[in-house]
Amino acid sequence: MAGQRVVGQTLDSLDDSRAASKHYLPGFRRGSDLWKDGVHTKRQGKYPDAVRERAVRLVLEHRDEYESEWAAITSVAEKSGMAAETLRLWVRQAERDAGVRGGLSGDDRARLKRLERENRELRRANEILKAAAAFFGAELDRQPKK
Repeated sequence: MAGQRVVGQTLDSLDDSRAASKHYLPGFRRGSDLWKDGVHTKRQGKYPDAVRERAVRLVLEHRDEYESEWAAITSVAEKSGMAAETLRLWVRQAERDAGVRGGLSGDDRARLKRLERENRELRRANEILKAAAAFFGAELDRQPKK
């Protein structure tokens, strides 16, 4: 990889954070979308699962030591180097997954999303079949009788 030309620069001259990323491709912004091996993939998230689980666990274990849950969230978020709102959303989802808070759990949400996608595909296939039946039905009506 050393010495390879990248838009007028060599990879060696790129700053360490970009050169260290195996997902870096010149000409594309780093953000929510990634390009890997020429294939567009969705970003999985900024934080590893272990960091997420630890931060949520810390909030849940130590929230009694603070004036409010928000104070615990902001404290843990600051120490972990993340946005407090991100951590708050993680805590809420963990509470839903545990059944403490109402709403869809992560598994239920994924199942619902899959079923909605399947429903859309079936509706589209149904529309195509209806159009084809109308087309071929009209074609049969136009054939001359002998």
